[in-house]
Amino acid sequence: MFVGLLELACPRRPVILHIRGQDTYSCEASALALRLMQKNVSPTQRIHLHCFTGTLDQVLSWSAAFPRCYFSISGLAARFDEVQKSAVRGIPADRLLVETDSPYLRVRSKKDITPAYVGEVANTVAQIRKETLREILRTTAENGRRLYNL
Repeated sequence: MFVGLLELACPRRPVILHIRGQDTYSCEASALALRLMQKNVSPTQRIHLHCFTGTLDQVLSWSAAFPRCYFSISGLAARFDEVQKSAVRGIPADRLLVETDSPYLRVRSKKDITPAYVGEVANTVAQIRKETLREILRTTAENGRRLYNL
């Protein structure tokens, strides 16, 4: 089914993937998705790895195979362990995105979730990467415009 969907991929539009697996960092699911993508999609395809929670090895593998792969970090980053924080630090600045995944993933102790909390996610990412909030907001806004041709 996944391969059938990939046949619909269009170079003008990004392929958006939310990769989840049974293991902590979805390593097996990510490796399988990467292999299938490599067999069925051009390496120039723009890819958005939505709600990325993986490892630095995954960042490096996806970036090598698909130089136009973007990694989107959600509010889950507030609960990331050191393996995941290392991955966030390893995402190239020009491939980093932030998101809230509204209405599904709560940001810290908020009772509700809306896109209005994207600044809090960006602040968490800024702390992990030891960058300013302003840098993260500027960079991720530029990246989003580039990824989606806005």
